[in-house]
Amino acid sequence: MQSLKSIQDFIRWGASRFTEAKLFFGHGTDNALDEAAALVLQALYLPPDLPSSWFCSRLTIEERNRVFDLIQRRIEKRMPLAYLMGEAWFAGMRFHVNEQVLIPRSPIAELIEKEFSPWVDPLGVTHVLDLCCGSGLYWHRGSSLSSGESGRFSLMRYKLLRRMCLSMVWRRG
Repeated sequence: MQSLKSIQDFIRWGASRFTEAKLFFGHGTDNALDEAAALVLQALYLPPDLPSSWFCSRLTIEERNRVFDLIQRRIEKRMPLAYLMGEAWFAGMRFHVNEQVLIPRSPIAELIEKEFSPWVDPLGVTHVLDLCCGSGLYWHRGSSLSSGESGRFSLMRYKLLRRMCLSMVWRRG
């Protein structure tokens, strides 16, 4: 790990380790390189559209350790990046997620952004039910049903609570 110093070094090394481990991608990325870039940038609290001129920036010892540990956890636990980082990007927005919620897939975002055209007339839609995601990601023009802390947190982030019907279901063990 001592030879890894820059953002670029860790992205390249992470992509190689992910490919070697034969990880599955599909929860926000579809290949090892994009997954490694997303992990490294999120671990460093940097935006996903960071200019490439920053990729030669050197990491501190603490940052190197954090990135290394996350890459190792991604491989050993085979846990999706969204669960490791506690957030998922969907339709250009960041949402809080945990292991109790489903991680949305990109094709759904594209359908929502296009208002389900040509299959649905958006002017005729008054309510939409977001069922089974749990993080409040599937919302559009009206109502949504979400459960748990992830949903409430994400809805508050985008100030959607007033626009949506939020039903919380709590079960005691």
